[in-house]
Amino acid sequence: IGSGPAGLAAADQLNQMGHEVIVYERSDRIGGLMMYGVPNMKADKVDVVQRRVDIMKKEGVRFICGRAGSVGAASSGLGEDGIDLGPSAQQLLDENEAVLLAVGSTLGRDMPNVPGRELQGVHMAMDFLTLNTKALLDGGNVGKDWRRRWGTSSGPPPIDASGKAAVVIGGGDTGNDVIGTSVRQGARQVINLEIMPQAPDQRAKNNPWPHWPMVFKTDYGHQEAKLINDGNDIREYCVLTKEFIGDGNGNVKGV
Repeated sequence: IGSGPAGLAAADQLNQMGHEVIVYERSDRIGGLMMYGVPNMKADKVDVVQRRVDIMKKEGVRFICGRAGSVGAASSGLGEDGIDLGPSAQQLLDENEAVLLAVGSTLGRDMPNVPGRELQGVHMAMDFLTLNTKALLDGGNVGKDWRRRWGTSSGPPPIDASGKAAVVIGGGDTGNDVIGTSVRQGARQVINLEIMPQAPDQRAKNNPWPHWPMVFKTDYGHQEAKLINDGNDIREYCVLTKEFIGDGNGNVKGV
């Protein structure tokens, strides 16, 4: 269940061992996080993700997708909204000898207790990245007129950062992808808030090899965002978000 990196890796290995493998994906395209959660400039969807999926199909792996981003598309009837639903947990257990759950990577860490979280303009990173990538793939156009393609597919419209001042909370890979996407959409300013202190330029004594090097890095998003921030690093460290500030009309205007 789930066709992200974990699901595809497991499906490939089980298939190579001779097992019959079916992969269920709630979205309308296979790939999970790699298809919709990681931007196209970081992982090409046609030449990398879809190419690998096509190879696995030829090798015998079966894929069952949802319809236009809805959950499931197997055969267990219609839900209240008329959308095809996937198989129930009991159906999966009855029809298969083993069920592997490979889901959850798109579930972000929300901030429900921060005042103002309900304001318009406060979004989860995966909603922003997924809707943007889906619009590009559905439209088939990444040129200068790509915005004309928005709204031509089913589902909610993408979140557009064009002309806006964006604050990205979180300094990991996903935050960096949000920064890079915001710059490409035409944000006028991007600021990145990080709760941790700035990492050292070299490994600390308590961070020896072979542990992951906790050192200062500048990724593509940070480099690109400097160009719209007067050449200055956009990151601010040791920052704890306490409140989202509204404009009195239900829209966020500050943090």
